[in-house]
Amino acid sequence: MSWIGIKQRNPQRKFVAMKLRTAMDDLLNQDIKGLDRIDKIYHKVDGCMSYVNMQKCIQCGMLHFNKSNYCESKLCPICAYLRARKYLSVLVPRFRNMLERGYKINFLTLTIKDTAVLKYGLDIVKKAWRYMTNRDPFSKYIFKNMFIGGIYAIEIKKGKNSKLWHPHVHLLVVKDHFSKDFDVIKGLWEMACQKVANTTEKISSVDIRGVHDKNGKLTKNINSEDTITSAVVECVKYVTKFSFDDYSSMDLLELCNCLYNNRLFSTFGCMRNSEDEDLDEDYKDVVEELVCTKCGSRDFEDEVTSIDKAMNMNVVDFGKRHYVSKKEQIAGLTAIMEVMLRREYE
Repeated sequence: MSWIGIKQRNPQRKFVAMKLRTAMDDLLNQDIKGLDRIDKIYHKVDGCMSYVNMQKCIQCGMLHFNKSNYCESKLCPICAYLRARKYLSVLVPRFRNMLERGYKINFLTLTIKDTAVLKYGLDIVKKAWRYMTNRDPFSKYIFKNMFIGGIYAIEIKKGKNSKLWHPHVHLLVVKDHFSKDFDVIKGLWEMACQKVANTTEKISSVDIRGVHDKNGKLTKNINSEDTITSAVVECVKYVTKFSFDDYSSMDLLELCNCLYNNRLFSTFGCMRNSEDEDLDEDYKDVVEELVCTKCGSRDFEDEVTSIDKAMNMNVVDFGKRHYVSKKEQIAGLTAIMEVMLRREYE
């Protein structure tokens, strides 16, 4: 687990909590329903990492970050970062394995027109996805013949020009053969959107996206370890980043209510069930006995403090060759992966 990553995101967590509290105060005197939802999320984010458990080296006194309590809110920057690390540790080796076996990987974006009501737009996106991949036999057959599996993530943001809600889907898909899919997937997505929205107007579009490699260069060829990592980061980041500066109090209320009980990230086909694990499960398995990174001692004692106090202490992570989860060890999380993740979440 990266103490550096958590430390960098603690100010963001405080900012999000402040924005939620401000929104709650602004709306408190108005006759508006649903304030209990934003109140619960505020208290969860504000109380995230209320304590920090550290292991203090008895020999040299060096503090090593061990664990904490997490709120697991979709709006919490710290939990979003940890969730992204977990997704990376599980998904990257799976996509890497598919690539080594000769499969192709593509990154797609499915969008709809901007909408004034977030719930309406989110319902259209989710229902159209289900219609295209499951409910309509024709669409389901075509889609499953094009893509044998993948991951999908729903991004929620405001349109740059319209300032309306713009929910859309990002897909990282696996193919067992080369084919030109743009026109086909465009037709399927348009038909699904029109069906669930009960309209004949064009309300959707499809985009084949590129990803940035470790050098920041845009490429559409996902054919190496670093581009796979970057592609997974591209998908993961969309469900864990929200532009709070652009949201009014009513926007935050609407966002909180729409996020409740709504899954924004999932898998299908050969990648199914990759993400169905506890948030910090991949940090529980200690491969070797803990070793101090400064003096090499194996003798520690517990020290518990608040997150604010820990921010001012000299705290480090355990050496990765001694303290690393089995999943991260199997995945071979490299420095490149961590740099990419931090760059995307800055």
